[in-house]
Order: sequence, then structure tokens, then C-alpha cells
Amino acid sequence: MEESWRALDGHRGAVWSVDWVRRSDGRLLLASGSYDETVRIWDADSWECVAVLADHDRPVASVRWVEPPGGGLLLATGDDDGIVRLWDADTWQCSRVLVAGDDYQGRPSGIPLLRRFRRPPARLKRIRSVAWIADRPGASLLVTASYDQTVRVWDAGSWRCRRVLTGHSLYVTAVAGARTNDGQVLLASGAYDHTVRIWDVDSGECRQVLRCDASVISLAWATRPDGTLLLAAGADHGTVRIWDAQTWECRHVLRDELDGTHPTDVVVQASSLDWIASPGAGAGMLLAGANLLGNRVHVWDGERGTLRRVVDPIRALERPANFSSNYVIAVAWADSTERDGVLRLAIGGGPDLRLSVWDVPLDRLAADA
Repeated sequence: MEESWRALDGHRGAVWSVDWVRRSDGRLLLASGSYDETVRIWDADSWECVAVLADHDRPVASVRWVEPPGGGLLLATGDDDGIVRLWDADTWQCSRVLVAGDDYQGRPSGIPLLRRFRRPPARLKRIRSVAWIADRPGASLLVTASYDQTVRVWDAGSWRCRRVLTGHSLYVTAVAGARTNDGQVLLASGAYDHTVRIWDVDSGECRQVLRCDASVISLAWATRPDGTLLLAAGADHGTVRIWDAQTWECRHVLRDELDGTHPTDVVVQASSLDWIASPGAGAGMLLAGANLLGNRVHVWDGERGTLRRVVDPIRALERPANFSSNYVIAVAWADSTERDGVLRLAIGGGPDLRLSVWDVPLDRLAADA
């Protein structure tokens, strides 16, 4: 069986972030954030755009869903002006605005932003990543990564900034959270300073510093079937490192080698990572990585460190090999419910590529494929 795909048209600019959620009624939704300053919501049954969220004034770099303990569904979206908006999935209205990278606190939507004479330069306020963490039963935390070298932790509900984590010496570009077997909350942050920092959310202390050989631009946790954790970090020259969170030993360094179709001066970037558990594929844990300027998505066996599949949206969608407009930025697996022997993968890219959804057959992901 070959991969099948569909293009989702609507965005007028590059798609920088994608995230799936399955609602309590079983409906599967996809959120996509774009350089065109909008977020679009897509229904996976009809593939229609069911909402356009247009309150941002700058490109949207990160989108993440969460189901709050009290019920319902929220979407967090972060933009290039340091603004994080929270959206109610029942009404698609913005219910809260947070400003990271300055000293504002959360406030209800509709209250205008105060303009001050002394504000950080726009490039320092950019939100490059947002993430949710289940803090404890009945509570969630929102985490934001900013170009001002900080990581901010927000209490869901009060929307007050609980902590500002400092320690990175350059732009912070990625955050991701996970829980250990014994209930500890681990927060990872990656930055242009070539490091990944592991934080204790309760104390605000940095527990571990993991070294990379290039700027870190993407992070993703995986929970194995036995409950132990793996952490993957993507760097801006195409390598992906995978650490065992029990020992912090680097288990694999995955590389995406350029082939003869790419200019020799292109710097390949692992701009987005996402894990999925798929026992049916014979791997246990699969890691998808977006190759920003290599224009492809690689699917690795995260346990063995071997390449399972390369998805080439440029070729399949018959787009020209134009590196200024056709590039892959974002990837996200749908939930692990296998449908008709396939796994579903959303791919976001440059202004000519934009957004597509792929059904990848499990037999194409098998070790002997």
C-alpha cells in the first residue's frame, strides 16, 4: 500500500505549527498556525475548515491543544510579538491573552494591550514554542519559550506566571513537558546556546544540562509502554539526539544526509519532531522529524535509531524544488488509533507547500520495508 495524501487549502502563508486533538465526542481536529497570522481548525471527517482564528497581529509559530481538568477543550497559540492566546473550542472565541517576554500578567480577552515606551525589541519577544503539562491530578500548566532567553510557566485557571526560568544564554526555541513513572514533572527547554535544560517545575531548578553541537530548535518526549521516557532534540544542522531520561545517556544521534538534489550550501534543520507509539508497525516508538531545508519528513525507529520511511511532500504534491518557498517546517502524528492499517501525519511547510495530511501505511513503516 502506498501513502495517500490530501492538501488542505486556506492559509496564505507558510504553516509553522500543527497539532491534533480528539474531542470527547470522537471527532478528530487539526489546528494549524501560519505566517499569515491566522490559526485554522480542520475537521478530519470532512476536511473542512471549521474555524479561522484571526486575532493575532503577527505570524503564529506554535499551536497546542489541552483538555482542562474541568472539561472542555482549549487551544494555546503563540506568535512573533510575544502574545499567547487561549481559545475556547466550543465558541472559537479568544478567552485569555498572555504576554510572555514582558512583565504583563494574564487578562481576559478584549482588554487592550498597554503600550509602553520601553518594551523589549520585537525579535526578543517572539514565542517559538508553547506546551502543556499535567502538573498534578486536576491541574495543568502552560509553558512558553521566548527569544528573550526565558521559559515561563503559567498556572492554568488563574493564568498567573508561576515561574520565569532563566539559564539559557541565547534564544529559547522549544519547550516540552512529561511526567515520570513516579509522578515527577519534567520540563525540557532547548535554545540557540546548543543546550537542552531539564527543569524541576516545582522548585524552578535546572536538574540537567544536555549538550548538542548546534542550536536546538525542536524537542519531543516519548513515553514508552513501560512508562519510561525518551527525549528527542532536533538541531539546526540536521541531527536529532535521543536521550534516555533515566540515565541521560545519549542513545542515538540521527542524521539526515543531503542528497544530490540539494545545493551544497543548504543547512538542513530538524525543525519539528513528534513521537507516536505504534506496536503494529513493529517498532514500539516512531519519531517523525521535519527537515526544514531538506524538504522531507523522516520517520525513525526511536528505539533502534534506524530510518523507517522518508515522506517527500514536495515530489508528491508536484511542487517545484524552490528552497525559498517549498520547505517542510512542522509535523504531527494524529493519535495512535490505527485506521485501516495507516497512521495519519500532518505536515506544514513553506508558502507554496502549506498544509497537507498523509496516511502512512503501517507496512511501509515495518523494519523490513
